[in-house]
Amino acid sequence: MLQQAVEKCLKAVLVAQGKPVPLVHDLAVIIDRMDPKPGASEELHELTDFASVRRYEEGTFVVTREETDAAIKLVEATIAFADSQIP
Repeated sequence: MLQQAVEKCLKAVLVAQGKPVPLVHDLAVIIDRMDPKPGASEELHELTDFASVRRYEEGTFVVTREETDAAIKLVEATIAFADSQIP
């Protein structure tokens, strides 16, 4: 869910900028089309795993509290970035 929140925010910025929105979940691809780019872009790329790889893995996938807290902070920062870019 956290990756999806970031993905939607970034795609909303692209729409507001009049740029084509790629039909992908890979945050790196989305961010590459942005100017300006959000801060912490490298950390945002790591969230892609939660949307694609992790969703389809079999078995248990454990996320630590620290990882969750860090991801929440990235989402909050991305929302703030989107707010600053969308008129």
